[in-house]
Amino acid sequence: MKDSASKTTYLLEMKDGSQKKITIPSNWVLTFGALIPGSQSNMGKLGLRVRCGTQQKAVFQDVESFRDTSMEIEERITTVKEETFYKGDGDNKKAVVVEGKVHEWINPDSPPEREEAALTQLRVVNLD
Repeated sequence: MKDSASKTTYLLEMKDGSQKKITIPSNWVLTFGALIPGSQSNMGKLGLRVRCGTQQKAVFQDVESFRDTSMEIEERITTVKEETFYKGDGDNKKAVVVEGKVHEWINPDSPPEREEAALTQLRVVNLD
């Protein structure tokens, strides 16, 4: 049995692209399925239900997916970099484009890393 004092946070990905977080007691139960179970008029709508025993505490519609935020996930990001080199000289000069792909795994929940180049563009403003 889960401790009733502990809480679990879930990240909800909505159909419109927005995200929501809900934090509920760990002993509550989530179910995901037809918005109106047993009805033919759901029109494809799904509902995420939050229950405590037999009591329904909330229903969220238009949820695309959800997960416990304590679960670490990573997604593969591919960055394409191009550089142009020139071969030959004079009228025989030709551009050669070299393309490289870098694949890396990142945690989408982590704050983005700040690039050093962005920091060099800061300036001090006197607020007196």
